[in-house]
Amino acid sequence: AAAAEVAALPPSPKKVAEMPKSGALAIEAYWGTYALDGEPLGRGEIRLDYPNEKEYALTLSARAVGWVSIFVGGPVELKSAGEIGPDGLIPRSFKQNTPRRPASQSTFDPLAKTAQFAADGPLITAPNGLQDRLSVAFQLAWMGESQPEGLQPGQRFDIPLATHKDVQTVRFQVGDPEDLVLPGGILVSALRVTSDPFQTRRMGQIDLWLDPTDRHFPVRILYTE
Repeated sequence: AAAAEVAALPPSPKKVAEMPKSGALAIEAYWGTYALDGEPLGRGEIRLDYPNEKEYALTLSARAVGWVSIFVGGPVELKSAGEIGPDGLIPRSFKQNTPRRPASQSTFDPLAKTAQFAADGPLITAPNGLQDRLSVAFQLAWMGESQPEGLQPGQRFDIPLATHKDVQTVRFQVGDPEDLVLPGGILVSALRVTSDPFQTRRMGQIDLWLDPTDRHFPVRILYTE
């Protein structure tokens, strides 16, 4: 099992998980709960690249569409970059650029086990298995792919998560499969993984729906504040 896992089920033998090829997942962004007839507020993509066989780069980019673009003119971009190890993703940096806030960058040193949330900010302790707000979805996919039977309802994972200014250990729990109707009317049965509430600028929570038939890739991500 991965270092961040808290076993809620008997441990299973570990298999070698493989990252998918470089590519992009198209995304649509909605305010609140998605509805099949809803109008997206933004469109973009999540892109996965490999500078070399031991490194990864994840980029989420989106831009407002429709009437929202009148008020939010610039793009939103999140980027997680780091290494690939035997237990999955090892972030080295997390960059965030949004129209309403200055660009920010966090850096992580897995060898020294430290994190820094601004160029002149203090170093704080960062435990093994640290993930950022973008990498955590793909790390959970990695953990599912590492188990011979995939993610199972009832499993719990304690993952150190870098927020805006600190590191918190956040518990994620795997729920039962749910049938989702995605844009275009595509029906997918996905496992819902829900975090416990945690504090960032406000109290927040993450829900992920992971497709076990497609490397546990996220098909829906919900951030709640």
